[in-house]
Amino acid sequence: MWFAMAILALLLSLGLVRPASSHAQGTFISAPARRDMVFDHAGKYLYITRSDGFVSRYNLASAQLDLSYNLGGSLNGCDIAPDDSCLLVAQNNSASGAGTIQRVDLPSGTIANYDYKLGPLELGAWDIAIAKNGLAFFSAQINGSAPTRLRQFELATNAITYRPDVPDGQIDQNTQITRSADGSLLLFLEGNESRGPFFTYRAEKDAFSPVSLYTWFLYHTSAAISRDGSLLATRKASSISLENSNTLEFEH
Repeated sequence: MWFAMAILALLLSLGLVRPASSHAQGTFISAPARRDMVFDHAGKYLYITRSDGFVSRYNLASAQLDLSYNLGGSLNGCDIAPDDSCLLVAQNNSASGAGTIQRVDLPSGTIANYDYKLGPLELGAWDIAIAKNGLAFFSAQINGSAPTRLRQFELATNAITYRPDVPDGQIDQNTQITRSADGSLLLFLEGNESRGPFFTYRAEKDAFSPVSLYTWFLYHTSAAISRDGSLLATRKASSISLENSNTLEFEH
């Protein structure tokens, strides 16, 4: 046995034999109409919004889709409250000059619709994120190409208002919003401009940062925030850009 092992070690060292590759076993969830998704904070469920108007709940313990909520229409972005009490969902469809944010009470399954007046050329809501101070922010779509205003949804009152203090007073259509794990920091990626504008929101200050620029289009990109909120990571074609979340300056 020792002789065989020695020969194998020699062949490996010479590169004449390669060790067998190993692959992690993945889990594939069948969700052909999926749009967005969010884990709950308790680590029990993954909620998935769908273009057919349903939110599906994936149970991490049973590895099964075990519940669906029928919101109707077509769903875009979603986020979950810090206490896992509810989901907020951006409804893609609009009607009679109004868009809709939908709130799903997770313990009871009750669905409530909260309408807001659309601005010129505006279509339905696009992305939404909830900060740890109980304020959610959502972006909108546009029929054509134009800026829109950032709206705020207050969980305590369900009130929808504008945030005029957002940088430049407005945001690009289809702006993506990424939340840190604890909800203390939000990252806004404005995709309809070659300068690639982005900015952040800090919950403890209820304030936005100035706009900074990536200098590339942010359509079809993705981003992440480090667990301690110190770094921003944004995908750029075949590379990743890291920024300091306080200065918004290039880190690596």
